[in-house]
Amino acid sequence: MPRGRGTLVHRDKPDHLNQSTVAGRRHIVFVSYYPSSRLIRNAVILRETGKYFIILLGCCIREDTEPERFFDQFYEIWDFQELWTLLADSCPACIHAFIQPWILGALAVAAKEKSGTYTIIDSNDAMLFLHNDPNHPDISMEEAILRQADGFTHKMPPEAIAVLRQKYEKAPPDYAVQSLPLPQLFRDRTPNGSTRNRLVFAGGVIPPRLADSLGHGNHLFDPMIASTENTGLHLDILVNQNARDMHWEEHRHYQRMEKRYPCFSFKPGVPFHQLPDILTNYHFGLLFDNLARAQYL
Repeated sequence: MPRGRGTLVHRDKPDHLNQSTVAGRRHIVFVSYYPSSRLIRNAVILRETGKYFIILLGCCIREDTEPERFFDQFYEIWDFQELWTLLADSCPACIHAFIQPWILGALAVAAKEKSGTYTIIDSNDAMLFLHNDPNHPDISMEEAILRQADGFTHKMPPEAIAVLRQKYEKAPPDYAVQSLPLPQLFRDRTPNGSTRNRLVFAGGVIPPRLADSLGHGNHLFDPMIASTENTGLHLDILVNQNARDMHWEEHRHYQRMEKRYPCFSFKPGVPFHQLPDILTNYHFGLLFDNLARAQYL
């Protein structure tokens, strides 16, 4: 279970888990550790069509993420045994499981074997690229889960998918989620009069010690932060706050750098739906892909 999730709030068990349609709408069950931005984006897209009834089964659903805005029903599971109890007796039109941890995907494909429910796996950060050892058990589990799923979605570029398919020869079809732009996710940028160009990264930040231990030191922000001294940039990092009580002490490295570099700030992120307004204050956004050679420059 996620660390720091605090007292579970959303414990009213959802209805309709054994129905493929609800009130004439196709029934989709999302399974995830947290309601991530990718999950919420997918829910927004589906609900905009008016054709889907959406339930979220999550391990931690913070109140300030306002899940009622994006899901018809939502429920915080107590443990993985409870999740299996729910999935084993469910038969929606589709189970869409976000793996990290992989057990969420394993339970989803186990439910598929029992009920025949169409199952999509979201490989947000593929285990294949998080471990240097190609025979790591996490990688073997990821491959087994993908082989049993009907398909998977991801955020990876074509080069990464090519590497993944070379390793996972029997991986199912992969899908890109596309939609027309939704007005509520966009804002006109308002100049703030700053003499410096403002750069922002809003997303997940791997704790430095963990990055080093996994061999992902190339995903440290240090070079970008140091560049604020002489590039005319002001850099803000808005870190995902997934749990109610995050372990911010694991990011002390960046908190120390914040004191050293006056044009750098490191602060807890905000719920996804608040980002459009906040990001209007910035000139540029920072992105990266998850190939091993990628790094923050």
